[in-house]
Parts: sequence; structure tokens; C-alpha cells
Amino acid sequence: MILFVLVTLFAFSPKAAVATTATSTTRVTTVAPELRPADELFVLLNCRASLMRAVAIAMWRSGQPIEDLKREAQVVERTKSAASREGLNNVTATTRAQIQLAKLIQTRWHRRWAREGLADEYSISLNVLRARLDMLDAQILSSFKESLPTLRENALHSRLKTVFLRRFRVGDLRDEERLLLFNALLQVRQTLRDNDGSKR
Repeated sequence: MILFVLVTLFAFSPKAAVATTATSTTRVTTVAPELRPADELFVLLNCRASLMRAVAIAMWRSGQPIEDLKREAQVVERTKSAASREGLNNVTATTRAQIQLAKLIQTRWHRRWAREGLADEYSISLNVLRARLDMLDAQILSSFKESLPTLRENALHSRLKTVFLRRFRVGDLRDEERLLLFNALLQVRQTLRDNDGSKR
């Protein structure tokens, strides 16, 4: 799964791919085995958030506003439906936390460029970026299903929080801002089903 993300990112961001490869390698050698399923989820979430600077550039150059309530509603609803098919519920808080942090990252870049200007650098189409984000969202959900038993272990939460803060390092987000996402991750539940496959 991680390899596919790296290939996808490398198509337009070699530096991001190299940085993520280093992070992924560190993950394998330093994280305890019982935490690795959740760690892979954290890496994917960081990959997604890492695209927010590129999104901010595309919006800055096109003059589009950062907040797009229609797009946000579509993302929330699509993720909720996909999560239900994966047997997950209560994912809306996680999706909204990702959106909130994405807007924070983009807003801070725009404020910086308003002060200092934006250097001439390659810009990626917003449609291309959104396609990458949609693919990552699907991979995040799949990883979520695998990591949920780990996230549900209360005894591991302190250690998981430490790993999350080490992995989710995008932008200049403060710890309390990043923990909005971590706390939302802990709210996700697995849908219980009866023997006939119907939800309970």
C-alpha cells in the first residue's frame, strides 16, 4: 500500500517521494510490531496532508478561495459511504478534522505568500491534485480497517499518540491542532453485523 502511494506521489513530487520513503523506512525499524498497523495509517495521513502546499499553490495562482463548502460536503459524504462499505462508522469527525487541518495549512501558506511572495515554481492542476487526494482517501480507509483493532486498544493510546505526533509533521501545525485528528481517529468504530450480514 505504501509503495503505491510513493509511486503516485513521485509522478509529480520527487522530493516528497524521497522524504516519505525515508519516513516509511524509519517506521519499519523503530515502531513496535503492535503499533505498525496504526503507524501505516499515520504515514498515509501525512502523505495526504503533504499535498496541501501544492493545493495551496494551485488555489493561489487561480484565485480560488481555500474554503469550498460544496467540495467539502462531497468529500464527507463520499468518505462516509465508502467507510460504510468497509464496515466502518463514525468517520465523519476524522474527515472533518482532515479538512480543518488542510485549510489551516493552506491558509498559513497564503498568508506567507501575501507577505513574501510566491517563488516561481511548478504548479500542479487542482483537478490532478484532487484525483491524487481521492486515491489516498481510498487507501486511508483500507488502512483504517486494518489498524482499527490497534486504535481501539486503550492501553496503547499514549504510545500511539507519540507515534502519531512523530509521523504527522506537515506544515507548522501546533501539537494541539494535530491532536484534533488523532482524537478523531479514536472515535471510529467497526460496524457490528448479525450472522445474516445485516447491521446491528
